Amino acid sequence: MQDADQRNKPGNIPLVPFFFLRHGETDWNRQGLLQGSRDIPLNDTGLAQAHAAAAALHGVEIATIVASPLARARRTAEIVAAARGFDIVFEPSLAEAHWGAREGTAEDGLLPKWYAGETPAGAEPFAKFCVRIANAVARALARPAPVLIVAHGGSFAALRETLGLPRTATLANAVPVQVVPAPWRVSALTG
Repeated sequence: MQDADQRNKPGNIPLVPFFFLRHGETDWNRQGLLQGSRDIPLNDTGLAQAHAAAAALHGVEIATIVASPLARARRTAEIVAAARGFDIVFEPSLAEAHWGAREGTAEDGLLPKWYAGETPAGAEPFAKFCVRIANAVARALARPAPVLIVAHGGSFAALRETLGLPRTATLANAVPVQVVPAPWRVSALTG
């Protein structure tokens, strides 16, 4: 049996293709504010984006939808799942990084510093966040494939870091991507 240290190391993501979808837009996205663990709902644009994502995923083989339980990801996943008649598995560890007192404030160049190891007071360190996301993705991918993961922009940055991909590539709201192994690569789906 692996010890806790070994289980918590990122990189245990199975070498299987999967899909990832960042939630639709929120008012805080539009304003450039850090949402973190705050439960901010989709705005009207975000709802329309989620419906467009469901259309883009129409005809794409998906067996399981695993989502962050935060309202913005939950609602996006619900819209996609409703179009297919699927249930959703909620994975709490897919939630966005916690930003402490910085939640609700402007990003103002914080992300590159956070990626480099500078953690604001009360915030989740990027390295720990990467481990959390890697473990959550590994659990999601243990479910029947192909899997669609619905989560957050920060979750996708942590995933990219774990997979050895440039984390500077951002993921637009509600644009589904396919993630394919060996070597890992990401490509957008269009509907």
